[in-house]
Amino acid sequence: MALDGVKILDGDLAHDAYAAVLAAVQAGQPGTAIRKAFPLLPRKTFDDLDNELYLTSTALAYWESGLLSASDVADLETKVWSLFNEKDWVGLFGASEGKKRKTQLQALFKKLGKPHAVAEPKPIEGIFREDQAYAFALGGGLFGAFLCVGIEYVGSKISRYSIVFFDYQGPLPRLDDLKNARLQGGFVASAGDRSFVARHQPGVERLWQFAGNETLGEFGLHQNTIRHTHLLDIGTEAFVELGRIQLQASLKAMKSSSVLEALEHFQEDLEIALSAAAASRKELTFFPVSLLVDAGASG
Repeated sequence: MALDGVKILDGDLAHDAYAAVLAAVQAGQPGTAIRKAFPLLPRKTFDDLDNELYLTSTALAYWESGLLSASDVADLETKVWSLFNEKDWVGLFGASEGKKRKTQLQALFKKLGKPHAVAEPKPIEGIFREDQAYAFALGGGLFGAFLCVGIEYVGSKISRYSIVFFDYQGPLPRLDDLKNARLQGGFVASAGDRSFVARHQPGVERLWQFAGNETLGEFGLHQNTIRHTHLLDIGTEAFVELGRIQLQASLKAMKSSSVLEALEHFQEDLEIALSAAAASRKELTFFPVSLLVDAGASG
């Protein structure tokens, strides 16, 4: 995971935390649920630097969304200054950057202390919803199934969806059938050692164990993307919504991808995923959904 500079949203961890909060707000999740999913508290699996990145970027997203209270700001400032170590930033980016990071933090707290007018969010009509499982007909009474793992926006409009196919082919599935199924993914080589990767991708260690501990890379899913406009052409009647399966956010990264444009592409790509002989998927395997889900999520 890259750390690009000393600004609040520089680097993968900060950007991902910030984007995750805004996506939850955009999806209409209540503030109580967002606070539970993205608490303004240090995470046990992070070191001080990572917690500094997480707390500051999450707080910025809270502020922009109207979720940050005056007491939040006071508590946050105390926590972040206790975590901040100028030497960490000097070691990463050079002598002058430690002071620049300190200035960035001071500017952030000044900003967070000011009221922020939040416009009433406009509802966005999507076809798929993130963390929802869907089925589609294959013919002959058989169905395939997939999970929506991401929605990309351009401004306030939905641009595309990311989905992952379950290794399922059979009668119309129940949600429990899919919770006991598998999703396709694999590992990407990392320059960091085992502890570095585990720290930056919580949950990856149980996937290493499942894979036999033969790789120390970061985990990613094989994701299929489809534009919102193409889904409009297909129509909602082609899909059956089955219920919610929430994967751990850190395990929803993309390793590889393919593009879908029509309903027949759903059928074709599922066949490729299920084919052990598919050369394009030779570095992928199926991982149990039970290893990928967010243990703290409801539903």
